[in-house]
Amino acid sequence: MTLAGVPCPPYTVCMARQLESRDILIDRTVTDESNGVAPKTRLLIIDDRETVRQALEARLSHAPEIELVGSAGGSEEGVRAALDLAPDIVLLEIKMADGKGLDTCRRITQAKPSTAVIILTSYVDEDERQAAFQAGASSYVLKDIDSQRLIRAIEALRLKRCRV
Repeated sequence: MTLAGVPCPPYTVCMARQLESRDILIDRTVTDESNGVAPKTRLLIIDDRETVRQALEARLSHAPEIELVGSAGGSEEGVRAALDLAPDIVLLEIKMADGKGLDTCRRITQAKPSTAVIILTSYVDEDERQAAFQAGASSYVLKDIDSQRLIRAIEALRLKRCRV
């Protein structure tokens, strides 16, 4: 499997439909017509562990193409933030302590169809992965993904959604 022409280990990034490199290159021309600059991807992080949220924020804060619009520590707070902030993409930990990760994904994707959800998880569970896609997730990513791959996965998903 590859993402943007870079080989990925199995299950590191499981896109609902893998993008081809040519799609990404074509879509890199998407710009903000007012100033000719590609718009930043608005990102929301939902994870019940503060240390994980902080680590993700630190990892993604250096990406010039990403604007972190917020983070939330639970399902209800995350759904409210997604509705209020209207991010392009939500990074969502599916195995939160309240057990509502799938419900959170479903609620966000139903209320905000323009918002994509990337599921974050520590280990692969094939049944959970299938359930996540059925709940509306666009991607399933292991937390041990390196920063550059995570940024590429976020951008590839945003660019794919810009075309639709």
